[in-house]
Amino acid sequence: KLLTVIFAALLLFSGCEAPREAFAIKSRALMSDQRFGSDIGYRKYDDGSVVVVDYNGTGDVVIPEKLDGMPVVELAASVFEGREDITSVKLPDSLEIIGECAFSGCSALVGVDFGKSVWSIGLDAFYGTPWFDAQTGEFVTVGDGVLIKYNGSSPHVKIPDGVRHIAGGAFTSRQMKNVELGSVLTVGKEAFAVCNKMIRIDLGDSLVMIGEDAFKNCVLMEEAIVPNTLVQIRQNAFSS
Repeated sequence: KLLTVIFAALLLFSGCEAPREAFAIKSRALMSDQRFGSDIGYRKYDDGSVVVVDYNGTGDVVIPEKLDGMPVVELAASVFEGREDITSVKLPDSLEIIGECAFSGCSALVGVDFGKSVWSIGLDAFYGTPWFDAQTGEFVTVGDGVLIKYNGSSPHVKIPDGVRHIAGGAFTSRQMKNVELGSVLTVGKEAFAVCNKMIRIDLGDSLVMIGEDAFKNCVLMEEAIVPNTLVQIRQNAFSS
């Protein structure tokens, strides 16, 4: 079957609705490695922000807002992976991105305090943690409206108002047939991969980015309705 992609023009009528807050994906280049005290290793970006790449502390982890005066915007992939000595983590309001497997396998992690700016959460970032397993609501949302987990079973899924981003792997292998994204801005890596009963996806009216392998192996998908706000489709987004 052929996948039909429909680019939906947005008709904007003056006075009908309040203007949306602008959202753009920032482009940053990594520079030098540095250390902050004995516990934290980080890398500096060219815009003066930093990504935490190593953390030696244990127990209740508090990620600082700044390191050497520079805002902490990211946790690197696998930075805490497999740590059995981490019980909770408090993330700063400056943080925007949590990398893949950042806390995967942290078997004692029972509490996570998300900052208000987190918009990107990578694949399996909290997989295998007691905190993640305890999230039992239908739509689990954290940070800046990031849908990190879906526990529902409806064949027709409409993403709630207030969800701005869909985390990596949030719907992987779910069995719904139709999805409406509403006002979602970004779809993470493998967010809907192997949803092998999905026939139709309406990507809403605000989408900016579709992540790598986002709809990979959705083998029955016949139609994707795409808004004209979309600026980035990453590798293999609709593969197979």
